[in-house]
Amino acid sequence: MTFFRGAERILDLPFTVTEGMDPKSKALPLKLSVSLESLQGGEYVCQITVIDPATKKAAFWQAPVKVVP
Repeated sequence: MTFFRGAERILDLPFTVTEGMDPKSKALPLKLSVSLESLQGGEYVCQITVIDPATKKAAFWQAPVKVVP
């Protein structure tokens, strides 16, 4: 999980997921709970990057986030 302000990378929060993939759909539900106290108030883009080390393929998801102090 990475938070960007413009093109600047502000915060990286690495996670490792080792189980939970649905064998039929290949979907992997994720539920993340993180502290954002190190971020100043303002608007960010949150990006989740999922990397499959076996195939070296990656998928990205982004969403705007507003941090209110």
